[in-house]
Amino acid sequence: MSYLKAHLERYSEQKTSSGRFAGYCIKVLKRCLAFGKRLHHPCRLEIEATCGKPYLHSKPMSIPIHLPGGDYHVTGFDTVSSIAEVIRDVESQLGLRSCRWSGYTLFMDDPINPAVKVPINHSSKLCDVIAKWEGNVKPNNNQIPQVIGLTYQKFLHLTAQHDCVSQVEYKLSALQLHVQAMEGVHGMEMELATCLGAVMAQAVEGNGPDFLPTKPNNDTVKQLSDFVEKYIPPNIRDRCKDPNSKQQLIKDFAEIWSKFKDVSNQFLFQKYYSTLERWKYHKSTLFRGLYSHPKDGLKVAVCLNVTETRLTVINADTLVIMDAVDLDKITSFGGYPFSITLRINNKNISIMLVDKHKCYLLTELLASYCRLTHVVTRNNAP
Repeated sequence: MSYLKAHLERYSEQKTSSGRFAGYCIKVLKRCLAFGKRLHHPCRLEIEATCGKPYLHSKPMSIPIHLPGGDYHVTGFDTVSSIAEVIRDVESQLGLRSCRWSGYTLFMDDPINPAVKVPINHSSKLCDVIAKWEGNVKPNNNQIPQVIGLTYQKFLHLTAQHDCVSQVEYKLSALQLHVQAMEGVHGMEMELATCLGAVMAQAVEGNGPDFLPTKPNNDTVKQLSDFVEKYIPPNIRDRCKDPNSKQQLIKDFAEIWSKFKDVSNQFLFQKYYSTLERWKYHKSTLFRGLYSHPKDGLKVAVCLNVTETRLTVINADTLVIMDAVDLDKITSFGGYPFSITLRINNKNISIMLVDKHKCYLLTELLASYCRLTHVVTRNNAP
């Protein structure tokens, strides 16, 4: 190592390209020794940047970070940049709180199924993550992008420091929670769903079409019907089976939408977030699965409600709570690929999920919450 440093320092100078490249190599070597070595071969983006002139930029590579709602933010990085560094850059540039308080993190697209988002370990190097993804993706598959997709979104729903939420975070949280509500994993009241849908429609679409209940226009009704389908969860729309109830839903949606005419988006996203607090599942992550009853072993379709302190098993049909566990009471948990078992003292709870990605996500979520609870308990200990 000392010979390598001496060689680079000998040729490092600012007059020639090779000298500036040697200076860049010294900088990267020092960062690598300070923050840890790489674990994988160089990724394609890294090779392209190195073959160019990486010494011209402090961060020679850049990649888009997708945000909830379809926006994206381009951030720079180098060969030694960790995920934690990338997250800090995104937070500082967008004006967001630290992920320690907001619960946001960086996700990557699964190399086999791009629709699945996988959380990334903060200690990993971004170039290692990209190189591993490129090694796992199937070549010449037109359905899978050949460039990794990164998404910055909420992972943990934390209650601490709620008063410090910025307007940007209100917007991102509202857009992500709207997607969760539209998935209809767990039901909500029709009145609440209509109000939330109208607020989001005003924020995204702007002022809605003029609607007169006494003299409805067919084109206007068709437009509103399309917006209802876009902004009202399908499980809510399915409750309106007869034409009269569908017309009433469109009417209520249009009336609420008109109340927010010409209102700023800043107020709308804050209104959406505050209105969503009426939904008791807004600070939780929801999973569908099968629950093995401890007494008779029968499997029942359930919805898992995971918060930072508790896991609740709810019957998907009757909405009756079948079981509830405080996370600090869980002694161990694990399972793969489709099931997870929780051990609480001498009691086991077995849950089967719809796919292995959901099982992995639930395991990561429980581990993160349990780790956070352990840190808080340890720091508050006398």
